[in-house]
Amino acid sequence: MRKHIKLICAMLIAAVLLTLSSCAVGTSPAAQSPAGDAAADAITISEPQTPTETVMGCVSTEVETPEWVERFKCSAPVGDWFHTVAYTTDGGIAVASYDTLNDTWQRYDLGTEPAICPTVEFFSAAEGSFWVVLRESYTDAEISADDRSRALNYYLVYLDADTGEQVCSYLAWDEHQPYYMAIIALDKDRALLSDGETTYLLDSAAEVIDTPPLEILGGGLHIYVGGEMYVRTYDGVARLDKNTLQYTDTVSKMKDQPVYGSCLGRFLTTKDSTLYSVSLSGEETELFSWMDVSLSYSRLYGWKGLENSNGDIFHMTDRITKVSRAQVPVKKTLVLACFGDSSVQDNSAIHSYICSDKLMDAILRFNNSDPEYRVEVRPYIYNDENERNRMLMSIATGSDIDLIDTSLLPDGAIDRQLLVDLLPYIDADDTLSRDDFIPTLLSSMMKNGGLYEYVDKYTILTMYTHPEFAGDDTWTASGVKQLIMEKPELKVPSLPENMKLLFSWAATAEFIDRTNGTCNFDSPAFVSWLSLLKQMTGSAVEYARGNALCCISCDFAWDFGLKAHLTMRGDYSVVGFPDAAGTGSYFLKLGKPGLSGTSGYLSEELNIRTGGVSTSVGILTSGSGRDGAWRFLRTFIGSEEEPYISKGIPVLKETFEQAVQAELDRGRSQDDLPFPCYTAEDADTLRSIVYGTDKVVCTDKAVIDIITRTITPYLEGKGSAEDAAHEIQSRMSIYLAEQA
Repeated sequence: MRKHIKLICAMLIAAVLLTLSSCAVGTSPAAQSPAGDAAADAITISEPQTPTETVMGCVSTEVETPEWVERFKCSAPVGDWFHTVAYTTDGGIAVASYDTLNDTWQRYDLGTEPAICPTVEFFSAAEGSFWVVLRESYTDAEISADDRSRALNYYLVYLDADTGEQVCSYLAWDEHQPYYMAIIALDKDRALLSDGETTYLLDSAAEVIDTPPLEILGGGLHIYVGGEMYVRTYDGVARLDKNTLQYTDTVSKMKDQPVYGSCLGRFLTTKDSTLYSVSLSGEETELFSWMDVSLSYSRLYGWKGLENSNGDIFHMTDRITKVSRAQVPVKKTLVLACFGDSSVQDNSAIHSYICSDKLMDAILRFNNSDPEYRVEVRPYIYNDENERNRMLMSIATGSDIDLIDTSLLPDGAIDRQLLVDLLPYIDADDTLSRDDFIPTLLSSMMKNGGLYEYVDKYTILTMYTHPEFAGDDTWTASGVKQLIMEKPELKVPSLPENMKLLFSWAATAEFIDRTNGTCNFDSPAFVSWLSLLKQMTGSAVEYARGNALCCISCDFAWDFGLKAHLTMRGDYSVVGFPDAAGTGSYFLKLGKPGLSGTSGYLSEELNIRTGGVSTSVGILTSGSGRDGAWRFLRTFIGSEEEPYISKGIPVLKETFEQAVQAELDRGRSQDDLPFPCYTAEDADTLRSIVYGTDKVVCTDKAVIDIITRTITPYLEGKGSAEDAAHEIQSRMSIYLAEQA
């Protein structure tokens, strides 16, 4: 009964979407015209309009980083000072102290001898003193196998800020090497140090004064609220009495949330992408959204901030940003629907958005620069069918959503019924044209002559085999059949589930015509594929051992360089699937971002992961701010600051070449490797494959299920390849007809 209800709901949503989006088409000149008709689809993009109305709000400004700072490592705010440890441009380590009231910096160089090649691990500060934990860093060439434990040597550097006195002390453990450490400076002469098992009270010379019975120091997180120190505990944050070394006055509101200190006697904490103040009694007051001040919520974890005596708020990532109250213009809002995560705190659902770092950076840049519009992110719970249906129904019934991460949409909804054709906007753009795209990638992204989503990066789903089998006459449907008969020893007993999924993805690209709604799984070519499937292994290691005829990979971008050389020892050729023409390789969207913004799971349940994350964005036909939506999307297109092929194949020619060159340069800089990550030959091969691939994988779950469920009995020895092919053809034809 439940399945029937879900089916009816899905059909209702589809019907409403079709009806209302058809109505929306009537209001859209770009959507009315036949796709590909440049004259009919021509548009004019209006110039941004600066609003005249202002309201009291918050603005962010970046604090100028001293020229001698190469990068910040750790921070420890105390009072109105933002103390940090930084690696300096001259190769040293220094405490960089920022006076938030006077906008000035002070530098305290650290003497790190006798530590060798030290790296900063932990840092804390008190009034008049700094405490830095260093770890020695060795390479295999610098340390013998017999003395490898020295790579875990730790030192404590104490610096008296008033006198300049410094002490660098070796931290010795008699019975164990620490796997975890945290340090909290109590005052000028005392600090607490935890090694994960015991908490030590140390003096400035790293001598143990006492071992107080404190729990592990919450990762060392400590803040000051109204001059009192609060420490992260298992229950939230608690005031630490510096004399008795006991916890009191626990505030549970910040148990699992980032927390800042304040000179104004309150806590600052973030949830649901919004900054709140929390009183000592636990009462919350909303202050502002991080998006409103162009800061990324996904990057708040692991860094610290403070509120100074003037009420200005400072936040640190790779730089320090100041947020102050000021008059701000009233902008129009563009709503971007994206993946979200749901958690429960204090019996209330907290939604957080899940965006790639690249998309978030584009949003922040746009919100900072566009005078007319700002982007607001609206999350929908990841992998929640009811949540997605709620979103679809909202769109169908006239929501205020303007932009959408198209991974949220059913595969069949990515067309002119729901999304704006982007080609007319590209044609009208002064700095972007179709010629800027890799031609095969652009054509792969198009559907029925229109471009309804922009996908920033792809990987390639392909096959590797031994060079002796890679000839033009060998790696064909008939040639592979012959190989299978000649090489029975290269047959694996069973195929992992994740390889079945990869095979099914490839089959959707080769044997389904999504434009015409047809398929040809009953062809001799697909029968040959099924026969080959029994010879596959998902393990590059097994291939390298000579136990498999070929292997399949969806992590092409990363595989093709360093990993391929390491695991396959260079003895491989990229041949793709044995198709009748072309490369037999297929473009595939990279994985969706996780909470960190950097994970790349294509299939979490089967642990299929890529080395990067792709983001796909479309403009809804029902949205009211298309010009603004395009201006944002234009900000996102080609905005890769540090492109690497290992992070995905960019869709723009120039960015692609920059990424290839970056891989070549990076390889040459790694002298400790026996080979470069990329060779010039690798780069040329990569170019030929990318420019020769012209099909894209369909990841429609229903389509994939039809293939995977049908091939499983065949792989288990039940029935023939022909029988499985005919069954897939029958079921897929019905499904495609229903979709049409």
